[in-house]
Amino acid sequence: MGEMLQIEYRCGQPVKHHGRTLTPFNRVVSLRFAGRSFGAVWNKPSSLLVQQPDGSEQILPIPDPTRRKMIVILASGLFIWLIARLWVVRRQAV
Repeated sequence: MGEMLQIEYRCGQPVKHHGRTLTPFNRVVSLRFAGRSFGAVWNKPSSLLVQQPDGSEQILPIPDPTRRKMIVILASGLFIWLIARLWVVRRQAV
């Protein structure tokens, strides 16, 4: 399972902007099937390191509203499927 599913945190290239250095960090989740030539890779930004000219540093998390929306869509679909399934079972019982 360790080689099939891999989770890594990677550091991007630092960028200078108005005297600050911005360094992005992302999480990479990869799913690869042994002996197959296909898989899936999910690359998600996770945080941003901001280094001020005076030397202070701050880590800013990057929220993921897409994941929340995907969970709502999946939960809604499951709920509608359950209601439809109950409706069909009740109609068949009558």
